[in-house]
Amino acid sequence: GTFVELHVGRRATCAKTADAVWYCWGWNNNGRLRPLTDVVVAIPKAVDFFEQDGPDDLVLLGANHACLTRGSQLFCQGSNRYAQSLAEVSRSLDGVASILSVTAGANHNCLVVGLQNGMEDVRCFGDNTWGQSGGGRGIDADVQRPVLPTDAVVEVHVSERTSCVRLMDRKKMK
Repeated sequence: GTFVELHVGRRATCAKTADAVWYCWGWNNNGRLRPLTDVVVAIPKAVDFFEQDGPDDLVLLGANHACLTRGSQLFCQGSNRYAQSLAEVSRSLDGVASILSVTAGANHNCLVVGLQNGMEDVRCFGDNTWGQSGGGRGIDADVQRPVLPTDAVVEVHVSERTSCVRLMDRKKMK
């Protein structure tokens, strides 16, 4: 089939077909490409993350974990050393109507979420050794705490130890 989406992480890649099937290949460290059991997935294999019913909207790959969104829910698996996998459970986010975008660093993630009140939040969670998840340095962050409440988020980018947000208009920050 035709691939419509591609996500590249550290040592692994996933691509989504027009039929909403995800194919992944690369290093399956810490079981982040479950249910695949191979340590090295040398050729693309279909992956049904979490073996849940329904289409997976978006997959992201960190260094040691993978997350996917489905509506306003977030599912993560793999290493949870820095709380980046939310203890490998599906999680409904308080007050969130939808997950607009999500991106992964090595051991942390950031999301732009649409709230039920029409506003947007940036929420980051996981490793916060360098302050990359917000809320002060050194304390691993919880996804329920907004990092940057705003209705002007254009995009969020993260790298191994940093997170950056681009806003439409700095004056709109609350």
